[in-house]
Amino acid sequence: MNQNIIVRFGLISSTAIFTLIATVVSFVLTIIVFSIFDVEIIFNNVIAGVIVPLLVAPPIIFFYARLLLGITRIEQELRVHTVSLEKALEEVKLLSGLLPICASCKNIRDDKGYWNEIERYISQHSEATFTHGFCPNCVKKLYPDVELSPER
Repeated sequence: MNQNIIVRFGLISSTAIFTLIATVVSFVLTIIVFSIFDVEIIFNNVIAGVIVPLLVAPPIIFFYARLLLGITRIEQELRVHTVSLEKALEEVKLLSGLLPICASCKNIRDDKGYWNEIERYISQHSEATFTHGFCPNCVKKLYPDVELSPER
């Protein structure tokens, strides 16, 4: 048996399976002990009721506890990885690679060969939005009469 029994059947069902296994093994060991030792009925009841379960149950409980601890550890790791993947997914929609851009007008060629304005291309391929303004050099070139306030 492996860890998948708990995943396959669920915690309650797998507990019932392990209990059934422990009961069957206890019963078989009791029969073996009865056949080996021909003792009084009172002592047989003690063996059947106390000694055999004390011999059989600890290894099964230990095995089952190891499975549960392993599942708990894996679930914790899964939660940590899920959180990191969710954070990464929030940041996934980024542009990457080489973008063919016109040296003159700054349009970008898409994978179908069409030339798009840089704002449209980046908006379609990322979650970035644009606001427009003028840099100080362009303000001087386009509006020479406008006096700029000092930059911060």
